[in-house]
Amino acid sequence: MKTNLIYWNPSKNYAREGNLFKDEAEMNALSVNLVEGWWDSQPVAVVKMTPEEQEKAVKELEARWTLLKASEVEAKFEMNGQTVTVVPSERQLAFERTFTHNGKVVKPTHEAVYAFRRGAALLGALALRLKAKQPAIDDIPVNVKEFADEYDRMVECARENFGKLSNVSLVTTHWPTIIKLACECRDLSKKVKGVPVTEAETIRVISGGDQAKVKRGTGQKAYRIALLDYKFPALKIAENVIKGTVSATELDREELHKLIKNNASENEVLKYVSAPKDPNARGPIAIKKSELDKFAKQTPNLIIAAVIGAINGGDMKFLYACEDFAASSNGVYAPLLKKARADAILRIDGPQGEGLPEISNEDDDDEAEEEAPAPAVAASVK
Repeated sequence: MKTNLIYWNPSKNYAREGNLFKDEAEMNALSVNLVEGWWDSQPVAVVKMTPEEQEKAVKELEARWTLLKASEVEAKFEMNGQTVTVVPSERQLAFERTFTHNGKVVKPTHEAVYAFRRGAALLGALALRLKAKQPAIDDIPVNVKEFADEYDRMVECARENFGKLSNVSLVTTHWPTIIKLACECRDLSKKVKGVPVTEAETIRVISGGDQAKVKRGTGQKAYRIALLDYKFPALKIAENVIKGTVSATELDREELHKLIKNNASENEVLKYVSAPKDPNARGPIAIKKSELDKFAKQTPNLIIAAVIGAINGGDMKFLYACEDFAASSNGVYAPLLKKARADAILRIDGPQGEGLPEISNEDDDDEAEEEAPAPAVAASVK
């Protein structure tokens, strides 16, 4: 399809929130990758525009053209070990060569469903080709699509974007996008399908159609944030998560579930999302398996070493066997364990606090708190 017949409508970019690039250098690097032409292996899904959509697109393109005419900013591109500078007039001419005809903006006929980053970087590639006296990129490979409704289009946009991301570096770097998409699922399902979106459907959509791409707990949290945001619009929960003024990582999905299940009031929800982590509360401490293995090898206590080894190795037979002498061993070890626990609490809370090694309670990058914890083996000391 002719390049000037394709329009990337920013309001239809369902799968990304905020800036498409972290900075201009990142966008320019993508422009350099596009200089040789659009990748035939990655055609863009497009849908036919309505006359109203076409008119809006022309106005936006005309505004972009006006800005290019007034621009005084140079753009720098790193190519083949050299810095190439594109001046404003070259970008303007590149735009005119592709997107205008006889002094007017060409009316696009189709909207892109995804590839918004490539669409944004395209002008830079066109300018570089112009500077090198190469022809413009006149054609882009496409797949013309027809969707039953806007919801299905949103799902396709999400599938292409999230389907490329594996096991979520996604979570730490894309929470704003995840929350935006969960809200899009919520709103479009109600508006277009006439039914509330389910938790399972939200997980499916933000996973790009494959639940392996996003952990189930992450999807649950996103769904619950979107639901509370809908119930209490004045709190602007989703908006604040997207802006970063509320940390999605600190919000606990089970606490969010309790708020929903118990029909919490607006004040109760506000109180939680404003301070999701009580600094005075000592929560569960996560210890890495490697740290436990190291401790088991170093400790002179054979029982501790054996139990840690059995837990890390999944040796339930050994643990069950230990129950055979529980009665006799408890009589010996209960007082010792009680004293050890008291000493440990004193060493943590008391003046000798520096005596214990520091154990990190931070979540892993892949949102470790979203995983269901492994069954714990606990000793009850009375």
